Amino acid sequence: MQRNSSIDDLDIQVDVAGNKVTLRGTVDSFYAKDEAEQIAWNAPGVWTVDNELVIEYDN
Repeated sequence: MQRNSSIDDLDIQVDVAGNKVTLRGTVDSFYAKDEAEQIAWNAPGVWTVDNELVIEYDN
């Protein structure tokens, strides 16, 4: 996720347990949430992605 400029990865925690990836934290759009999940799915050996990211809009 560090290589994708459309995602601010400072607020994303990635936990890996076996073949399962869990994403936690906050992002600023649906696009960033979906993009983070897609990046996790593209990692070698991933069978499951649990996307728990919360969208927080700036006011």
